[in-house]
Amino acid sequence: MRWNGGPGHYEVYYVTLTDRDTGIGLWIRSTVLAPLPDVDGARTAALWCLAIDPRPGRARAIGRKRRSRSIA
Repeated sequence: MRWNGGPGHYEVYYVTLTDRDTGIGLWIRSTVLAPLPDVDGARTAALWCLAIDPRPGRARAIGRKRRSRSIA
């Protein structure tokens, strides 16, 4: 993380992984948002995860997002 605790910051990191044989994929994303003082909204951090299985007859995606408000 490069955030110094001040306002006016948005930071994103992500990684994608894909199995070559099956095509099953995983996406993980992390965000930090610290709005400017004149913008409504609390400082937040979020973690996103998505798993995808594209195989015929099994195609589906599962996603989750967890957000934390008022981070320090």
